[in-house]
Parts: sequence; C-alpha cells; structure tokens
Amino acid sequence: MATIYLYRHGETEENKQHILQGCMPGTLTEEGKAQIAASTEELKTLGFDRILCSDLQRCKDTAIITNKVLELPVTYTSLLRERDGGSITGMSVDGVTKVRIPEDAETVGAMKTRAQQF
Repeated sequence: MATIYLYRHGETEENKQHILQGCMPGTLTEEGKAQIAASTEELKTLGFDRILCSDLQRCKDTAIITNKVLELPVTYTSLLRERDGGSITGMSVDGVTKVRIPEDAETVGAMKTRAQQF
C-alpha cells in the first residue's frame, strides 16, 4: 500500500496580496523559497520514491527546490491543480467574508473526478 504525503507550495506573491490564485501560475516569494528549503531536510527522512506535482508554476518551483535535496523523479500533472475559480480567479479576497462561486468555476464534482483520475 502506497502512502501519499501532501506538501503545499511556499508563499507566493499572490498569497501576500491576498489574491485568489486558482489556476494562476503563481510566483514564489523569497520567503516562500526559504520555507521550502527549510522543510526539505525533514522530508528527506521519510524515504520518498518520487514527487507527484501540480503543473502550476508555483508548485513546479517548489518541487525544484525540494528536489535539490531529494533527487527524485518528478511527474507533473494537471490533475493535482488547485480548484479553478473561473471568473473570480485573480480577485483580491481582502474584506470578503462570503463569495458566490460563479458558474464558470470548477464544480466539486469535477474536482472529485480529477482526484479519482489521479
């Protein structure tokens, strides 16, 4: 039986600006790069076989930093992307307490299908 660990990308410029990223590429901040580098040594002790990674740039950049230590094969896939927020992607979430999910956003059912395909 395989064990899968979920590892989030480092802080992005969009995180700092409180932007709903969805399927935007994202740009790691220097702090985000440092977060990843600091946590990678701990990951080394877990004995991974490979890295399975979203094809979004912020995730690819995180995998590259991580893999400087782990030195593993990496597979990039769109199946691991964050939910596509449709027309609210790129919006600031400052001051927002509730957002109506637009009709052009990815549905929960579509996310479940992606997870099953993965």
